[in-house]
Amino acid sequence: MTVLPGSMVGRDLDTPVAELYQHCASMKLIKEVQSMSTQESPYIFRASQAPLVAESDTLKVKEAHMADGMTVRYQERSPGDDADGEWCETGHSAYILSGRLRYEFPDHEVEIGPGDIVHIPAGHDHRHRPHVLGNDPVKYFITEFS
Repeated sequence: MTVLPGSMVGRDLDTPVAELYQHCASMKLIKEVQSMSTQESPYIFRASQAPLVAESDTLKVKEAHMADGMTVRYQERSPGDDADGEWCETGHSAYILSGRLRYEFPDHEVEIGPGDIVHIPAGHDHRHRPHVLGNDPVKYFITEFS
């Protein structure tokens, strides 16, 4: 005798029917588990599904605006004529995946490359301009806050 839930409890069923019922029940359970693991959350941004958008000839971006006001980006910055670009006063933390950048500040410059992290506070005193070093694009994650 196969014991099944609901109205089927205690009924004798042919083995194929019982196996089919158990299979269907297990598939429903699998679907419930899958839907629990893939439901949307305010804590996740599906960057794999977002397009890489060209913001300029030298900058491509995937961007997520988080509920707390922070912006998280994946960026690809290509070499180009950025010597006279505008100063940025937005605060950033960035992790470089590949390529090299030179950040220009009013009183000094820094060079960063793969595995480096840079943190620049927001404000006029910390204004900066990024410049790609070499011929390869720079790929990096960056947060923005003000």
